[in-house]
Amino acid sequence: MNLDFKSAIPLYHQIAEELRRLIAAGDYKPGEILPGLHDAAAQWGVNLHTVRRAYKELADQGLVETRRPRGTMVLPLPTADGKAPEAKKEDLGSFIEDIARMARVRHRLSLDELAGLLTGSGEAIESEEGVVFVVEDSRRQARELAAQVEASFNVEAFGWRLDRSGPPPPGPIIGTYFHFNDIRRRWPRRRTDLNFVSVTPDPRLIERVKRLIERYPEPVVTVCDNEQPAAETLAADLIAHLDETVRVEAASGRQASGLANGGSSTGPVLFSAMMWDSLDEEAHTREGIFEMRYVFEDDELARVARTLGWRPK
Repeated sequence: MNLDFKSAIPLYHQIAEELRRLIAAGDYKPGEILPGLHDAAAQWGVNLHTVRRAYKELADQGLVETRRPRGTMVLPLPTADGKAPEAKKEDLGSFIEDIARMARVRHRLSLDELAGLLTGSGEAIESEEGVVFVVEDSRRQARELAAQVEASFNVEAFGWRLDRSGPPPPGPIIGTYFHFNDIRRRWPRRRTDLNFVSVTPDPRLIERVKRLIERYPEPVVTVCDNEQPAAETLAADLIAHLDETVRVEAASGRQASGLANGGSSTGPVLFSAMMWDSLDEEAHTREGIFEMRYVFEDDELARVARTLGWRPK
């Protein structure tokens, strides 16, 4: 699959468009199974969440259906003229939002300027607004941290996934200390742009965990990640916010996979952002299962803001 990793068009949409073309051309026939999430992610050089979202877009348009344990199956074309139904409004809105934000960050285009260029009636104008890129290994977490920056300071902040093929466009970069070494190694020519900020577990998550703990006589909170050292780091972050009588454990490998698939526990189970993205929708809705979410520490973010000359809102 020929993907353009530098395009403003989201990767999941590029994948969905190519699969839609292959289905229409008959390369994938009704009843055939699309590549599994892990195989597709490895083959196309993207993460599981990207493949899952592409398959969901096709499912929303009635082109495929996921049937466990078989996988994602191609359906017969749903209309007599061979055309797929229109995308759901929420999917179209998400796509437009992604395009608009990337137009602003890559080319400093306002919505009016973008519309003018699309209709041939406008020219690009350089923006004078400050822009910062927030790097995390989860796209969702990067976006949420970027939103925290925008809520407090007069800058435009954009999430940038750590495993993307290239560095962010020119401008300041904010990373978390979780990825201090990874970011420095990945983009050595951008060291003067790098700013690192401490994070802390989201207070809203802590409150939800505390409420659930009350249901167990001897609660054990388990924090999961694909790698044991990372799970132990996440667990250490959580311990500081819970009563000392609550036991917190770190899990990886088979134990973490078992908990993700509905294994028994005696308390809340939290998954790192990357592991959370690999779980299916059923796991996301299971009671007592949470994503380990973080926010920037206010004092640390204010320090970087002063260094970069940001104006508070």
